[in-house]
Amino acid sequence: MVVELSDTAEKIQDFLAVVEESIKDGMATLQEIEMHIYSSK
Repeated sequence: MVVELSDTAEKIQDFLAVVEESIKDGMATLQEIEMHIYSSK
């Protein structure tokens, strides 16, 4: 399973703290992104 999240570094760290308590085996990769949002109105 792959889960992708985009949020502030602080919120991601809070999320990872919960994940670490819940999941025994797994892997997380972290990278900075540049996001462009396009919307038609």
